[in-house]
Amino acid sequence: MGKDKLQKYFTHDKELWKVRDEIRAMATFKKQNLMDELNGIGKFDIVFCRNVAIYFAEADRTKLFNKLERVLEPDGYLIIGSTESLTGIAGQFEPKRHLRSVFYQIRGNS
Repeated sequence: MGKDKLQKYFTHDKELWKVRDEIRAMATFKKQNLMDELNGIGKFDIVFCRNVAIYFAEADRTKLFNKLERVLEPDGYLIIGSTESLTGIAGQFEPKRHLRSVFYQIRGNS
């Protein structure tokens, strides 16, 4: 990330970078049953679904990631847990790497 973006979105606090309060205020958190339809919740630039799908049966994981695809912006990012994989259940997502991390984007839209 460029220095200009770091300073725009983060503050430097000792040896850590923290998200600026005005950016943090844009985030909302709410409970959502992932087995329900996700209609009406909007589109997202990034979805964190870490260490959740590992507890679902394979058919339910497939349904879940189909739902998440519909609420993710075309150039958005899906972040799942490091022990999870979409291989064989969500072919619409393409794995990408950044440093030691893996994230997913919708194929053909990245």
